[in-house]
Amino acid sequence: MSGVSSKIPRLVLFAAAGLTLESWCAEVSIAAYRGPAGSSVPLVIAFSAQRQPVSAVQFDLEYDSTAMNLVVLTSDNSRDSQKNVLVNDLASNRKRVMVIGLNRTALADGTLAEVLAHLKADAPPGVYALAIQNVVCSDPGGAAVPSGSIEGSMVVEPPLSGTTPITREGVLNAASMRSGPVAPGELIVLMGSSIGPSVPAAFDGSVAGTVLGGARVLVNGLPAPLTYASSNQINATVPYAIAGDAASIVIESGGSHQAEVTVPVAEAAPAIFTLDSSGTGAGAILNQDYSINSIVTPAERGSVVMLYATGAGQTDPPGLDVPSFELRGLRLSAGVWIGGKPAEVLYAGTAPGPVPGLIQINARVPFDVEPGIVVPVVIELGSRRSPGGVTMAVR
Repeated sequence: MSGVSSKIPRLVLFAAAGLTLESWCAEVSIAAYRGPAGSSVPLVIAFSAQRQPVSAVQFDLEYDSTAMNLVVLTSDNSRDSQKNVLVNDLASNRKRVMVIGLNRTALADGTLAEVLAHLKADAPPGVYALAIQNVVCSDPGGAAVPSGSIEGSMVVEPPLSGTTPITREGVLNAASMRSGPVAPGELIVLMGSSIGPSVPAAFDGSVAGTVLGGARVLVNGLPAPLTYASSNQINATVPYAIAGDAASIVIESGGSHQAEVTVPVAEAAPAIFTLDSSGTGAGAILNQDYSINSIVTPAERGSVVMLYATGAGQTDPPGLDVPSFELRGLRLSAGVWIGGKPAEVLYAGTAPGPVPGLIQINARVPFDVEPGIVVPVVIELGSRRSPGGVTMAVR
């Protein structure tokens, strides 16, 4: 549950006093939130351009790492502007966040980034500062824009019996890093508080098993293949055999029940992987010569590119929850749009390898697409489209 920051923006103070400013001040802010120890709380970092065109923002987010862990994600607002949200850990309690893109599109007011706050189970109750510092904004021409910030807080309450250490918002598509319905065979990321082993464990690249670091994930009672497990994050593949309108995800660690959350189920939840794993920006796309698509190595119009995605739903024959090098086509029809133009799909099915749930789509770049270094790419599976914000380079 969120509240309102006790700090008043300087523009409001000036207006109340009947004064004016010669220039407006763009603002990055975070409000006041609260939650019981051992729970996960979704937060919002807000942005107001204050009547100025702002195309890039950088700021530091400081918090008490003894009480919580924070995960910063891309928002729909930033994604619609084709911006990447890049995060760098400057210290255990400070993250530098950059919202940038290879375009001059101005950011709209609203949610700049989304944050999942995982409150530690042993965090002492109290008020902890959430500080936005060192804000830097630039206009479409690269010039600095006057900017400021409003800090917030997190009120950690005593733990409650039955507290859920993972919420529905913490079940993310591994490609888009967005929450939403899960689909058969989808690669997902589970973000929570104390949901897995204290010592991180990753699969060795050969076989994605269903137990990793003592952690296990059951989706409607079916064991899910795992590729990573830590205290606050588990990467898994939704079993292909799930059915119905909802799925119960149960997380076990060290033989004990750690968390449980119920999420909706859809026939597909398509999303294209990106090179920086943020869910926006340059897609994980290979050119016809198997080079990585980039502004240095763009794809030729008329050539074939290979897109890597997940959330395609059931395959034909039905998908396997174990590593397989046998190719399986998709049960749902697949479509690809590059630069808004329909592309010819030559193959849509599983990508051979050690991780079930990875999908490969081969498509021909339309001859009539407008060349560029940030050409949007969207896939459609059945009646569901992938989120916008993924791009490729075309010449």
